Amino acid sequence: MNEKFTIVIIDDEEYVIDGLKRHVNWDRLNVKIIGTASDGMMGYDLITEVHPDVVITDIYMPEMNGMQMIKKINENKLFPKFIVFTGYDEFELARKSILYKVSEYILKPSLPKDIEESIEKVLNECRAEREQKHEMEALRERFEKEKKNLIPRFINNILNGRLKRYEEFTQENSFFELSLDAPWWCVLSLNLNGTYETFGELTVEEQVFKLYQIFSFAVSVLPSGTVGNGFENNICSFIIPLENNDEESSRSIYEGAKQIISYCEEVHGISGVIGIGSVVKLFDEIPQAYQESKNCVKDSCQEDPIIHITEFQKLNPSCANFPFPEKNRIIDALFTGDSNEARSQIQHLFERIAKIKSARDSYVIPLLFELIGTTSIELFQKGILIEPASLLEVVRENRTLAETCAKVLEFFEYLFDQLQNRQTSKNYQIVKKVIEQIQSDYMKNPSLNEIAEKLQLTPNYLSTVFSKSLGMSFSHYCTRFKMEKAKKLLESGTYKVYEVAQLAGYNNTEYFSKIFKDTTGVVPSEYMRKYL
Repeated sequence: MNEKFTIVIIDDEEYVIDGLKRHVNWDRLNVKIIGTASDGMMGYDLITEVHPDVVITDIYMPEMNGMQMIKKINENKLFPKFIVFTGYDEFELARKSILYKVSEYILKPSLPKDIEESIEKVLNECRAEREQKHEMEALRERFEKEKKNLIPRFINNILNGRLKRYEEFTQENSFFELSLDAPWWCVLSLNLNGTYETFGELTVEEQVFKLYQIFSFAVSVLPSGTVGNGFENNICSFIIPLENNDEESSRSIYEGAKQIISYCEEVHGISGVIGIGSVVKLFDEIPQAYQESKNCVKDSCQEDPIIHITEFQKLNPSCANFPFPEKNRIIDALFTGDSNEARSQIQHLFERIAKIKSARDSYVIPLLFELIGTTSIELFQKGILIEPASLLEVVRENRTLAETCAKVLEFFEYLFDQLQNRQTSKNYQIVKKVIEQIQSDYMKNPSLNEIAEKLQLTPNYLSTVFSKSLGMSFSHYCTRFKMEKAKKLLESGTYKVYEVAQLAGYNNTEYFSKIFKDTTGVVPSEYMRKYL
């Protein structure tokens, strides 16, 4: 049976209300009259109290007329359907009816069948709106469920440094209703051993549920706000937001790690190892903490299934704080056509690797897989496929560092050629000229329109070519370039913040500080103190 609709009738003539009650077939219409009133003020109070679907109202009434009442109801954002039932056929009334979105305008006197037709027409509008509302509610409910499935992707983007600006991070954190925006962060990685032997005879559904149980338990015992990226190849990593970087916070993380290991062994009969990275304050250092936690997992043992980065560094002192910031710079250089910058960053990476005293392959190969894997994905999105044999040749083990470095350089030269050949020479040259213009005149803050005029192109066309080629907007690239300049200047310890702002192309130091914080998560002075 169709859902009932509710209606109120407002008229200062009692016989009109009685006539409507007696002569309209309300049962056939499936409508219930839930109230009546004799003037606009009483009608307004009644409507705000009972919230009917439909209101039938006269116009000229004492205290408040019908149009004033409708206007006031609409201002309160109640929006029932209004049917004006009046004896006055005036143009101004009809005009106001349209203005106030009155659904039907009926003149007195009218036959019951004509009144019923008008009411039925309005009820059909109500039904359509109800159906749309129900559909939207169902869609919203489904969206909220699906939204949760996107969280692991968001976490992976943070861990792998794919979110370039702190502002992007805070916006997505708010969208997913998480609590990751904190003064400090730590990354913990859990690796399960022997899942095939332990879970091998279970159904896929049972295996997934086991992993879900372990994941949920880990989140419950780690500090509040912890989120993870879910298990993949028996490894799961968690980002832990922290209010303080103190002994109590470290103890809380370690105690949680111990409970996770015990839970895996005692409840599921499976062993695990946990690596804990550094506590970091800069947003763009989270990938470093992630890399540290993975290195710790790789070096942990059954006698000590939990290893913190500080313990790892004692065992590998020359490998202390081994982040991988070169990755993004190498990839950026590839897509901007800057082969000299790519070569410089690759050589810098290998110079740092050369300082590791032992087990180089255990660090070199994962780093290269990460670099080449990320690059291949970026190229695939641009329609360029790399032969698997070419990839494997680059990451082959048991080479000297010099040989491996030469192979990586050779591979990236090949990629430069592929990109140049893949893109139309026209687009490639356009983007290259734009980048050259930005890098040479960045202190003057050249606009897209100015560069487009120099290149004799329309701004819309230039914007489209640039975005499609680099995967980021013109303004995003300009900001990113200037922030990298600012970081290097701050790291040198030679300049004051206001001088760095000017050298990075910002005349307003406060604005520079805001953009810097949006990008890194900290203000310039705090970033600089880290390197002093």
